Amino acid sequence: DRTGDAVTRQRETLPEVVYMPPKQFNRNRFVLHLVTLVAVVLALTFVFSIFFKVKTVTVSGNIRYDAWTVREASGIKEGEGLLSFGAAKAAGKIWAELPYVKEAQIGIKLPDTVKINIVESSVAYSVAAYDGTWWLMSAEGKLLEQIDPERADDVTKIEGIVLAVPVGDQVKAYEEVGQNA
Repeated sequence: DRTGDAVTRQRETLPEVVYMPPKQFNRNRFVLHLVTLVAVVLALTFVFSIFFKVKTVTVSGNIRYDAWTVREASGIKEGEGLLSFGAAKAAGKIWAELPYVKEAQIGIKLPDTVKINIVESSVAYSVAAYDGTWWLMSAEGKLLEQIDPERADDVTKIEGIVLAVPVGDQVKAYEEVGQNA
């Protein structure tokens, strides 16, 4: 039988499986690996804190605000550690301080550059507040700025509601009740 001969030849060419018991746990070797890992992490942290400092901040996507205004709003300072300045916190500061900023993304470029990319909101509506003032509002419902009542006609007016509190990020409004109701 030819298949039997082929199987026999294949078995003869395969090496035997040798069982090797696992090495015993070596505490000294483990401690050495742990100390080496900690030393490498500390060395990298030291190198990054000494050599990678913010020297340049670039701003893109800005139309309404100049680059200096966006940089100042971020709170990022020259000479600050590039990997330790807190990108999320800086983006939140920009969003909170500059009303027309819809999104702020912050990235780093080694060895010394912080890149800020913003997306600005556009004016979609004007809406009246309870005190008779008019406000510009984005399509997302973020209040952008207070305007003169004459400028309110330049943008789509939202009528029938009045802003309850024209302070804060998102609009809070109530239905306007007519005088004859």
